[in-house]
Amino acid sequence: DKDIQNTILNKLFQLSEKYNFKLNVKKEDIWVDYFYWFSSQYMSLIVSKVQQKLIKDTVSEYKNKTNIWGIHAGTFGIVIFYDTDSNKLVNQQNGISEEIKNKIYSGVKQLDEFDFYKEEYISFDSKENLDKNYQGNLYYYFK
Repeated sequence: DKDIQNTILNKLFQLSEKYNFKLNVKKEDIWVDYFYWFSSQYMSLIVSKVQQKLIKDTVSEYKNKTNIWGIHAGTFGIVIFYDTDSNKLVNQQNGISEEIKNKIYSGVKQLDEFDFYKEEYISFDSKENLDKNYQGNLYYYFK
């Protein structure tokens, strides 16, 4: 993907300037090759960093007023689980879900040096759905 190649190339030049490493080549003369799994490994790294503080703080802030059951992350996505489908619907309608999504996305973007993470990787579901369709098991949910 040409956009990803350009993003990586631009980051290389930014980092070379930041760390005073002189590149004796023009951008046009560089071919960027990357492994197809780079983005999934990179996303896993970002998500693991986010889990440490941002998710914990968000759950603490919103748990009681919105009936959040928990916030969990898969390889690419972060899912905010409400207790019930009804809680999910109410919080989507009253704008709280959007507020939570913006808070998490803002925190993720601070860690996303390559600008890979997209807002649509943050979604909402319910513990009720997890129990009903995935035997209450996050492994099956994210598989």
